[in-house]
Amino acid sequence: MPFQSVPSCAKVAIEGTLGSKQLVNVLHFKFAGTYGQSDIDALAQAVDNSVGSDYLPIITAGATYNQSVATGLEFINDLTATDATNTGAGTSGGASLPNNVSFVVTLRTGLTGRSARGRFYCWPMGAGDLFSANTVTVALANQAVVFLQTVKTNAAAVNWTMGIVSRRTLGAVRPTGVFFPISDIAYRNLLTDSQRGRLPVGH
Repeated sequence: MPFQSVPSCAKVAIEGTLGSKQLVNVLHFKFAGTYGQSDIDALAQAVDNSVGSDYLPIITAGATYNQSVATGLEFINDLTATDATNTGAGTSGGASLPNNVSFVVTLRTGLTGRSARGRFYCWPMGAGDLFSANTVTVALANQAVVFLQTVKTNAAAVNWTMGIVSRRTLGAVRPTGVFFPISDIAYRNLLTDSQRGRLPVGH
């Protein structure tokens, strides 16, 4: 798809590895005004700090968090920043689960329509955070929500609002991306999930 501007917005890629496979989560944010390099730097740092405090505890010890990369989305040649202060392995105990095993948290904006909601697929946890073969513990589920709430709070402290970016409507590409601020972060159940659709349904 050709470049599409998302005014005043940026994305942050949370990057890591499990074995030889890359792990990436992408979150979107909107700045209160016109952002500059220091603002992009602060956003990368806010997410990195959130990973260190609240994401590593639910990531398998077999996985390594590498860095958070913030990139402006308004211009085709935009600002970027990388923060790797909290690089390290996850601390979820037990045997590492496969790369495709995840737990899903829903991101809600209070608006209807698929373009105004999102899902966050957590990196694999350790077997110690499973309640059964196909469910996670309440503690892990709650911690996943805490992590995303921490990201939202830390980003807001440096004038960034976490949200959903919609690039299409009714199948057509929008002239510019549209941002919807997140109003609620929650999980629907304790089932493990996969973006590959290989695990139990119920979501």
